[in-house]
Amino acid sequence: MKKKYIIFIALLIIYFLILFAFIGINNITIKPKEATIIIDTETLWKLNNGNWINMDSKIYDNELSDKLFTVFINNKNIGNFFLEKENNWLLYDTNRNLVKYEGGSFFAVNSNYPINVKKITAQQTSDFKYINQVLYDNNITDTSEFTVNLHYEIDFDDDGKTENFYTISNAFARETSPPKVFSIAFMEKEDKIYYLYKSIEENDGQNGCKPYINMVMDLDNDKKYEIILSCGYYSIQNRYDMMYSFKDNAFKLLVDNK
Repeated sequence: MKKKYIIFIALLIIYFLILFAFIGINNITIKPKEATIIIDTETLWKLNNGNWINMDSKIYDNELSDKLFTVFINNKNIGNFFLEKENNWLLYDTNRNLVKYEGGSFFAVNSNYPINVKKITAQQTSDFKYINQVLYDNNITDTSEFTVNLHYEIDFDDDGKTENFYTISNAFARETSPPKVFSIAFMEKEDKIYYLYKSIEENDGQNGCKPYINMVMDLDNDKKYEIILSCGYYSIQNRYDMMYSFKDNAFKLLVDNK
């Protein structure tokens, strides 16, 4: 009995080796990675042939109804839903029942591969060492009023040690009228500064934006994380959304919604 079993396994292995040789490695189809990201109602990105592209959501909306999205509100996973857009996104469960949810920062992703997400929390900065360094390096002297001053501790490279991220701005200052408006996002690692986003311009009262880290995710399943950075403009202007990767000791902009 044992001998027959061994013969059977050997014949099965031979069969698959012959089949593999006949078909050829070039004919083995690997399904390409597909993903779609939605950020509130302003932004829709799609992974196409390994590259992220910005889509016109008004044109692309009709392709979303049959896709099941993992939805995050304020960086918290609330489940998987079908989407429909009116003024805001409507959520439907797998039985197509409407699901109510509390408002907040809306982020949704659909993909044919697993996506890992980093939990992030922001707090007001208490140690200004690196912020002061960045301001000095960029010749910014009027810092009497910050409208954004956030610190994030994130183990961005998964080495067990947290990196410090900061988002700062004086955009839309109410108490003062600084000559220049700055909006800056950067990472500090081992006393070195790495910029994600930097905008410094003359103040016209309505320019600049308020930056914040929206999500940190491994969006292409390569075990390296990307950062979604958002920057809110004045009043009803659309928000600026950006996706960054970190390569060769620098942040690289992969896609934005402009």
